[in-house]
Amino acid sequence: MPRSALYTPGSGNTLLVREGQLAPGTAGATFANSFDTWQAALSPDAFNNSGQYVMTAELQGGDVVDGVNDSALYVGSASGNLTMVARKGDPAPGTDALFAGFVTNNTYINNAGVVLTVASLMGGTSSSANNAAVYVATPTGNPGAPYTLSLIMRAGDPAPGRRATSSTRVQPGSRPSTIPDRPCSTEISGAATRCSVSTTRACTPGTRSRGCSCSRAPGIRSKSPPASSGPSAASGT
Repeated sequence: MPRSALYTPGSGNTLLVREGQLAPGTAGATFANSFDTWQAALSPDAFNNSGQYVMTAELQGGDVVDGVNDSALYVGSASGNLTMVARKGDPAPGTDALFAGFVTNNTYINNAGVVLTVASLMGGTSSSANNAAVYVATPTGNPGAPYTLSLIMRAGDPAPGRRATSSTRVQPGSRPSTIPDRPCSTEISGAATRCSVSTTRACTPGTRSRGCSCSRAPGIRSKSPPASSGPSAASGT
């Protein structure tokens, strides 16, 4: 027996969707699951200021194949409109994979009705390294194809603007080219003396790296750089 429903927030609640009703965009499926625990799944920011909401929902019956197309992403409104944006099992644009689901807590709608969602992927060349992606769904105004989905980024894609990183080893007598030389903070008075150096700082010339510390290279005397003296103040007469 249907027992779960979604209402508008605040006063004057309006029924939006309920367990057991026909799911738009399907062939006879309903909002339900085999455990009779169905409920509309919404993120904390699922409602916009234009009276719309976005939800993910489980599907049952009709054309549903369990594990293949048994959930979908919907946009609805307080006026009663409810439109499928994408469904599990649909081709995922920009990939050779299929949608495996949509992350409810990472699904949002702005005041223009544009939806952003994080989708999981399955099939094709998807793997544990690239089976998640960010999509934007833009309303088209065309009832036959109400949304255009655009791939924004996918797990495993190169991050734009990211600097290539590598482990830099400092050999005795050499300096890393990517790290500016800065003196150690303590005078090195003997070969056994070490001083702390952050990973973004190099030892002074004549020293060598020992992990996150620096030490005097054998046979080289090293001292802290002298304090710089500022210009003397001229006395006026």
